[in-house]
Amino acid sequence: MRARVFVPALVAGLTLTGAAAAAPARPAATAKITGAGVDGVKVGASYTSLRLAGKLAKATRGCELAGPQARAARLRAPLKGSVNLTISRPRRVDTITVTGGARAKGVGVGSTRAAVKAAFPHAKFRHVLGLVLARVPKADGGRFEFSLGTKGKRVDAVGIPHLAFCE
Repeated sequence: MRARVFVPALVAGLTLTGAAAAAPARPAATAKITGAGVDGVKVGASYTSLRLAGKLAKATRGCELAGPQARAARLRAPLKGSVNLTISRPRRVDTITVTGGARAKGVGVGSTRAAVKAAFPHAKFRHVLGLVLARVPKADGGRFEFSLGTKGKRVDAVGIPHLAFCE
C-alpha cells in the first residue's frame, strides 16, 4: 500500500522540480542612475557605510596624479565601475564612474548617441581629450556625463557628477 502512494508522490515531486528549474529566470531590474548617485551609492556618502552595506569593494590606491593619499573602490555587482574617494577623513564618495549594470532614463552603456539625444534633449556634446562627452544638466534630471568614446557613437561610461580622468 505504501509503495502505491510513494511512487506517484515521487513522480509528481520530480515533475514539479523539473518545471521549476526549466522556468526562465526574470532578469533583475537594472539600477537607476540619477544626479545624486546610482543604486544607493550617492555622491557624498561615507565609504565605511557603503562598504558595510556591500555596495563597494575594499579601497585601493587611486590616481597617482591625485597624490599618495588618493583612494578608489570598485562598485559591487550588479553594478560595474568604481568610485573615487575624498582625500580627507572620513573618506566620502567624490565621483562615481559606471561602466555597466545601470541606466538613466533607459540610456546606459552600449546606447547610441541618438538615444542620449532623445532621452536628454538639453544634453551638451563636446570633444575633450579625443573623447566625445555628453553633459546632462539638472533640467534633464542630471548632473552627470556620458562618455561616447573616441568615435562618438556609443556610450561606454557614465560619470556622476562628471567623469574623472587619470593618466
